[in-house]
Amino acid sequence: MGIHQALIGSYGSSGGSSSPTWTIVGSDSSNGFSGATVSVTNCQVGDQVWFVWTMDYGGSTSYNPPGYTQVGSSAGDDPDYFIGLKNITSAGTETVSVATAIDNCMLMGFRSSTGSIANTFNGNFVYAFTSNTSGMPTVPASNFNNLQHPTNALALCIGLMDDDNPVNLAAPTGYSFLVAGNVDDGSTSSSCFAATTETTSQSSSPPGAGNAWTATSQNSDDWALAVDYLIHGS
Repeated sequence: MGIHQALIGSYGSSGGSSSPTWTIVGSDSSNGFSGATVSVTNCQVGDQVWFVWTMDYGGSTSYNPPGYTQVGSSAGDDPDYFIGLKNITSAGTETVSVATAIDNCMLMGFRSSTGSIANTFNGNFVYAFTSNTSGMPTVPASNFNNLQHPTNALALCIGLMDDDNPVNLAAPTGYSFLVAGNVDDGSTSSSCFAATTETTSQSSSPPGAGNAWTATSQNSDDWALAVDYLIHGS
């Protein structure tokens, strides 16, 4: 899972009104055809944006936008994908140009009321990841190496499906659907989709462990799911 294993670098918190809060700045999705772009407006310094792309086969690092730190990736046709993040250092609109070969992609912006976002807890990048060859993406039972995430972190649940465009997507129980890159290109398009929730306690199990994304129509041969954590900065 690439840097999932080596990253260096509006929700009300359950702790009361004095606790920091999360805001979804915005989201966008597209495919890579005809010079497509994805944008999130009204970004502020200290926000964090996440870019995800997926494709059936032939993923390349040249499709990864400049300025983004790789969080996870695969070139194994299961599907090919990239997950990356960027900390905003200049206010305005964040726009990413989408490589023509990409089937689908998403751009998502997040804000902490503290003014900054971290991605490590006790010195570790904490995440959960799993994959399979049939069915729908399902939240794993535990974080990698049973590492604990903190209370009030924003859990970002990213599903990726090969050779499929699921119909009527619904997020795993416990998550709020955010955005999907799920445009059918007429051949073997692959999909990506995301949902969020706030962690209610420090735990080694991700929120919604064992719960699956659902759809009324899907026939994926491979899928992957990552839960990554955004943590209030100091």
